[in-house]
Amino acid sequence: MADFTTEQWDFLALLEAFSEPVPIEIAGILSPLLPGPLMDLLEKAEPEGLIRRPGRGLFAIGEQLPVPVRRKLQQINRRERLAVTVEQIYRENLDAGLSPGAMLHILEKAGHDLILAEKEIGAAHEAVSANNHKKARIFLERAVARLVREDPDGQVGAMFVAAVLELSNLSFSLGYGFKQMFGYLSKAQEVAGRRHDQRSHALLNLHLGRFFYFTGRRDDALVAMALGYEEIEALAPDDEDIQGQAAAFLGIFYCIRGLFKDAIIYFEKAEQLLESEGRTILTTPTAPVFMGYCAAYLGQFHRAIGSLDYYWRLAEEQGNRSLANTLRGIQGTVLVLLRKDKEALAHFQEVNREGEESLFSLGPYLAGGGIALMHFFKGQIEEAYRVIRETVEAGA
Repeated sequence: MADFTTEQWDFLALLEAFSEPVPIEIAGILSPLLPGPLMDLLEKAEPEGLIRRPGRGLFAIGEQLPVPVRRKLQQINRRERLAVTVEQIYRENLDAGLSPGAMLHILEKAGHDLILAEKEIGAAHEAVSANNHKKARIFLERAVARLVREDPDGQVGAMFVAAVLELSNLSFSLGYGFKQMFGYLSKAQEVAGRRHDQRSHALLNLHLGRFFYFTGRRDDALVAMALGYEEIEALAPDDEDIQGQAAAFLGIFYCIRGLFKDAIIYFEKAEQLLESEGRTILTTPTAPVFMGYCAAYLGQFHRAIGSLDYYWRLAEEQGNRSLANTLRGIQGTVLVLLRKDKEALAHFQEVNREGEESLFSLGPYLAGGGIALMHFFKGQIEEAYRVIRETVEAGA
């Protein structure tokens, strides 16, 4: 093992704790090393790949550390020691000079779950602003998983409930992650109840209803959405914000019951929320999907096509390729109903191509139903049966 002084080992351990590059001025505050010993360390460590300088004034730990070196650094980076380092970072306002990834890494090693969860939620919001919804979901789920272990209450409970509601929308927008959502939504509802947060409790009922609907539990969906609707009407009948947030869910509620004329009124309200200033399609991701279906069920095919086309392009513009893929699959099905098979097939082919490349699940699944319908209309019953059987098996 390399022959370093205690101070040099501490400097290397600090870089290992952050994982990502650290400005030399911050590293120098947290683990002081005089110029002579620092140059000596660089002369010994750089050729061995233990330390690297990825940019001017930046230092980072080597990417492939020998096992004995990594063990030594891990022995130095005890949780208690790193907790003191984190306190120093915040006390001296050094966090602003560190990358979000570096802060997340040291917070995790220091066991600061609550601070880490808060940082992860912030990183999720930044990822959404950068149109990286998959990355946003990863950060948000990590935060929710940390907070749920804390049996959240008080302000932590409020943070947890808000994060679960965001994660629910993000999961439905991306078309995956439903399996974990039931546990998170149920726990969030329990927390909201303890906090007497009736507003969130009502919204969570609606989110649970959507979860039940998409997982084939239609009766449970009706019950949950009816409860959410009653809570909102009793709590805030004139509150435009919560009415707007609830609109898409209540549209689904009426859709399940076959009341499409009533449903479309709520989807129109959800569209108004979506179009309001500063909103993204993540605000209410199921509204564009059901608006298209609902208009088609009412025979308003051209309205359905116009709405689906608009939101497909908006989702693409906002970087939400998964939702765009889903909307395009539905648009193809509506085109089949209009007997525009050539245009429909072009959409289906693109949906399946993107689905294979990016592992999108809902788009190709919905496209499968449209393709089966196309064969059915042409009298190709065996081919329609084959496609729908394969689609249902994949969906299951």
